[in-house]
Amino acid sequence: MTTTFAKYLHLSQNIEGWFNKPSAAIWDTLLGFQEKSGIKGNLGEIGVWEGKSALLAAMHQRVGETLLLIDPRQRATAQQTIEEACPETERIYFPKKSSLFRGTDLFQHNASSFRWFHIDGSHTAQFVKLDLEIADFLLDDEGIITLDDFFSPSYPQITEALFAFLTNSTCRLKLILVGFNKGYLCRPLAVRRYTHFFKEELSREMAERGFPQITIIKSTASYDSTCFGIGPSWENFDLAYRGPDWDRKNIEI
Repeated sequence: MTTTFAKYLHLSQNIEGWFNKPSAAIWDTLLGFQEKSGIKGNLGEIGVWEGKSALLAAMHQRVGETLLLIDPRQRATAQQTIEEACPETERIYFPKKSSLFRGTDLFQHNASSFRWFHIDGSHTAQFVKLDLEIADFLLDDEGIITLDDFFSPSYPQITEALFAFLTNSTCRLKLILVGFNKGYLCRPLAVRRYTHFFKEELSREMAERGFPQITIIKSTASYDSTCFGIGPSWENFDLAYRGPDWDRKNIEI
């Protein structure tokens, strides 16, 4: 298990929240991949609560990067937890609704400066759309947006809101990974870089973090969709990867 992820699991074990361990492992692999690839930028989150996911983002901050945390209901314990674990990192707390952030100079001055942005705020379709617009404005060319409760049967409006947003924002964002209650998006020009990582390294990286029993799925040709899926081992088969129904050993990107 990687040092950062092991430390995160220890520090976060008593933090209240809904950030499951497989998702945390995916985050740790992607944030680590960004760092190894020289991708730099700020990190942000809408919907902080007690900081269970924000803590992991903070642990991946580097010199010169800022962590932006937006939540009108953000608990004081979140700030305390993050600052104790990462005392030298720079943070901005915005304890108001995300819709109010759009009218600030901070919003305007940080266009295209974020490599990571997590949306886990209000779960109405209206606010998901607004939060996606914020993340889209702030995201740089090589960054990732992750959306909570994507494909969740409890919040179908989130899935509807994302697909409506993608339809109305042609060529700005592409869905590249779905699994463990989250969706991941990036700019079209960055798709190849991330999907190559999914194909070549994600299984091994997840195993190193204590999740060997997962299957990474690319169930169609690249011209049909660029998106991968990730979940528990598929149909009890020992498959790290699964391709299309007609060629299950072929992962096309």
